[in-house]
Amino acid sequence: MSRTQILDSFDRKLKALFGSNATSTPLQPEGSFGRRLHHLDLTQRLSPDQAELLVAALDHFSLLTFPKQGDGDFALRHLERLANHFGAPLPHPKNYGRWRAPMAGQSADPGPTQDERGTFGNPAAAVLGQAVHAP
Repeated sequence: MSRTQILDSFDRKLKALFGSNATSTPLQPEGSFGRRLHHLDLTQRLSPDQAELLVAALDHFSLLTFPKQGDGDFALRHLERLANHFGAPLPHPKNYGRWRAPMAGQSADPGPTQDERGTFGNPAAAVLGQAVHAP
């Protein structure tokens, strides 16, 4: 199956499952990495078929963004419900390492500074939040 056929098939399924306004666009011109999914209402529970499509899309495209979810009543509970379809989040090793216990002879890591807390305080939530609120 060609890249064009794959994208056409994906867009047809997206419209069938999320409505005729649902569309997808590449994150970069001619790029096969990542898709921006427009006009999906993530405040509503996903059907099993919708969840299956999004999980398969993440597997194929590696990165999905859902623009304009922050407009209105999108809340943390909606983000958590979406994230549950993808399995347990894994923190980035760089962020995880900041919270390790000190080894013998080392001083304790004081943790992130106030400026860093937005990114490092909860790495999984920061990554998911950036993905959902991307332009």
